[in-house]
Amino acid sequence: MHMTPGQSALLAVALLTTPLAVLAIDGVHQNRVGDRILALLGSDGELPSSFAEEELPAAKIIVVTRERISMDGLEIRLVDGQVAGDDLRGLLIKKLYEALLDQRFDNEGLAALTAGAYREEHVVLAVDKSVPFETLRAVMYTGGQAQVTHFTYAVANPWMGLRGTTTDLPQTCPPEEVGDDAQPEQPPTHSGIHIHPQGLVFSSTLLEETLPCDKPCTLDSYDWNGLSTAVAALKDRAPHEVDVTVTSELNVSMEVLVRTLDVARHAPLVDLQAEEPVWTAWRASRRTLLDLPVVAGVFR
Repeated sequence: MHMTPGQSALLAVALLTTPLAVLAIDGVHQNRVGDRILALLGSDGELPSSFAEEELPAAKIIVVTRERISMDGLEIRLVDGQVAGDDLRGLLIKKLYEALLDQRFDNEGLAALTAGAYREEHVVLAVDKSVPFETLRAVMYTGGQAQVTHFTYAVANPWMGLRGTTTDLPQTCPPEEVGDDAQPEQPPTHSGIHIHPQGLVFSSTLLEETLPCDKPCTLDSYDWNGLSTAVAALKDRAPHEVDVTVTSELNVSMEVLVRTLDVARHAPLVDLQAEEPVWTAWRASRRTLLDLPVVAGVFR
């Protein structure tokens, strides 16, 4: 492939200054996102387990552990997983916001050189499993203010290695206008899952289920089977439904949020400690439920 001097300079800047671990040039796709995430995460972070299977995208990587938020040389120290008040303006993490703005590229030029692999509006979040939702919310809100629209959480799939699970931010635009004679074929059910330290609440216009557990809940004592049954019951009654809004109390951990997304997406449940043949059989027979989650509590 022949590049002009200007294109060569732009590519050099991309290689030197971005955390992209995937660059596609002339169809050659070299994926090292997973290795880079593990190196950036270091010994002070452990990703949540998940049966998500998405390949990690070529995107900026933000690492969040209980000690730090880091991205491209920026490091913000945390206190027990929380952002210090001096680093915040409301929900906005000031230094992270400034860094996201400073490091934005000309999307069209870089996308042309990388065969579309680079997506400015997409960020990978490598978040330690014990980090509270309060901190995740601030990171996602800050990203949204910097025009990030899609977030992929890096997760550890026991059978496939490092993978991702993607969520979008809530949209604040007005509903789409339709003609006077237009009638929606399938009315939305406005499904939602709320996570709190005492249990789960699944609600929609068709049904509601409260699923308490011992106080406080742990990852293994939440009623995941009850949630799976409730979501499947909604899908039976509203097979067109694909999205769900997930909200959380501030002290709920990242691993609980990721498990909630897993349970909402597929049924039946699968044991994350199962042998690979069990996983393979589950993949072949599973049912897709609500596979377009929106994590709320963060707005742009």
